[in-house]
Amino acid sequence: MTDDIGIRITLSSLLVNEDKTDEAVALLCAPKSSEFKSANTPDQQKPWWCDGKVKMQLAKIYYNTGKLEEFVDTIFLPILETLNVEHHNRKLCRTLALLQRYREALQIINHTLKLGNDGLSAENKEELRSLGAQITYIAPDPSQGFKYVRYVVGQHPYSLSAWNSFYKVTSR
Repeated sequence: MTDDIGIRITLSSLLVNEDKTDEAVALLCAPKSSEFKSANTPDQQKPWWCDGKVKMQLAKIYYNTGKLEEFVDTIFLPILETLNVEHHNRKLCRTLALLQRYREALQIINHTLKLGNDGLSAENKEELRSLGAQITYIAPDPSQGFKYVRYVVGQHPYSLSAWNSFYKVTSR
């Protein structure tokens, strides 16, 4: 079961617990080029070593052992790809809101605003905060997103609809 991701991750965790981090890393890294060519056929899905869980486990091992260069090399491209998709797609959180998964949508907004302060334009930050306010307005538990409604009121102090939203959220 060489392609089973769960087994690889579990085995790598056991190896790390036994102080065999080099073996754990070898278990999670992509195979040598000759094995890679035979495993990479057009009718196959993406190989196991490209899976996000494998990348995260490998990155965690590198980080915990102080191999920061390897950590960054492992985690950089998946994070960049995710941010690019979210930047261009922006359907960050709207789909979650439609599915009434408000907590997850607000978590994504919170993390994006915290991590992306330098890379986000003011327009994108404003859009995220507005979306957070909209989610807070319709969410059954508005406590997590109260700051977004407060922000919208601060930005639009003469807007009757902003104040109505603020009062509705605070009354809940």
